[in-house]
Amino acid sequence: MIDFSSYLLSYQREAAREIVSFRKRFFLGIWSRQTGKSHMGGFVEMALAQKQPGYTHVIAAPSERQALAHLEKTKMWVKAFDVAVSGEETVHERDGNDESLILAKSVRLSNGSTIVAVPGKPETVRGFSGGVTLDEFEFFDDQKEVWRSLVPTITNPLAGFFKPIIITSTPNGRDRKGYELWRDNHANKNSKWLCSMVDIYTAAAAWKAERGITMDLDELREMVADEDGWAQEFECKFIDSRSVLLPYDLIANCESDEAQKTFDFSRLNGDVKFYLGVDIGRRRDLTVIYIVEKLGDVFWTRGIIELQKTEFSAQKEVLRSLLSRRAVVRCAIDETGIGMNLAEDLQKEFGEWRVDKYTFTPALKNRIFLRMRAAFEERIVRIPIYRELREDLHAMQKVTSVSGAIRFLAARNQDGHSDRATALALALAAGDEGAESSIVAPVDVLSAGLAGNKYSGWR
Repeated sequence: MIDFSSYLLSYQREAAREIVSFRKRFFLGIWSRQTGKSHMGGFVEMALAQKQPGYTHVIAAPSERQALAHLEKTKMWVKAFDVAVSGEETVHERDGNDESLILAKSVRLSNGSTIVAVPGKPETVRGFSGGVTLDEFEFFDDQKEVWRSLVPTITNPLAGFFKPIIITSTPNGRDRKGYELWRDNHANKNSKWLCSMVDIYTAAAAWKAERGITMDLDELREMVADEDGWAQEFECKFIDSRSVLLPYDLIANCESDEAQKTFDFSRLNGDVKFYLGVDIGRRRDLTVIYIVEKLGDVFWTRGIIELQKTEFSAQKEVLRSLLSRRAVVRCAIDETGIGMNLAEDLQKEFGEWRVDKYTFTPALKNRIFLRMRAAFEERIVRIPIYRELREDLHAMQKVTSVSGAIRFLAARNQDGHSDRATALALALAAGDEGAESSIVAPVDVLSAGLAGNKYSGWR
């Protein structure tokens, strides 16, 4: 008999017991950020697979990154309970290319049960027969089609298993399926759904009472610095609506083997025209220099230079090594916050017609990110098949408030804040607005120290 109390908080135990005991087949958890949705979900998935030999459970999440992270939580439970694993398998969108989108990653237990993680797309959910977890369901690209595709996975009477639908998510406006399910079921005594709402205050109280750990909610709220965001993501109030700026299908249409992640510095000597987009970071975020070449009306990626925790002096020399060549027509650089001094210095050295400074106001974000979306829709951009870039692009969220105001946000992860996506948006802006000049500010390469600069193209 599994002892729930040793591993789960009280609100997590209530949900897990009902599902694992086969009492409730449909679970809807509208839970705040930082409440352990994947932690609880992984426990349930492991327990269901252990209890039902030959069972299949599908984990779907808004992105490949989130689906794989959830599967890792489930594997943690498998290991903790010493459940034997017979193998793992990964299926990519393009056979033989490990950087292409993962269509499915599965763990097979020795009892024949399988736990599968997939990006939350209609075509990846379709075809399975088993239980389903929809992690952060309110943020799926095509939520209605996913819902329509998954219903048959739990209704096949031949399999003979208990196959639940487990939905966990923070709210995302009143025009989404989760709000509809919550509205129709949470106060309905005859509903087949077990509905649970856990805000950050409930979670904090449980952590303190049951684990002796205190959450500093004032500090967390100050860091969020967005009252609407706090109300929706931590107090579980349905306020604004978010949608993915660039769904996977839109990104896939512009991926090409001919686009390049690694920049060929020797091409700076040729008769070409490059445009740069630069998103500045230092400690937490990457600095990304995104290089595109415009051929006709198509922007081809020719290089993505990523600098992590790099001193500003070194970042400056990398950019000088590029801007000192006439092949670089224009550079659009982020001057917001920590990028201000670097952007000012480069503009003074190379001129306003070569280096254009961008301060990220809501109006500017609206312009450059919607322009990037249009470029993908029109297929006038080509990007390399590169997982980190794809995930950065897919992480960009278009947020519409109840008043109709639009914002663009991206969650911070281990290597940045969708920095590659922002740099690409700036590169496209540079290419659209660049004044083509053959005048290049003089730079003494040797005295500038570029010969010893590991990021430089000169050797």
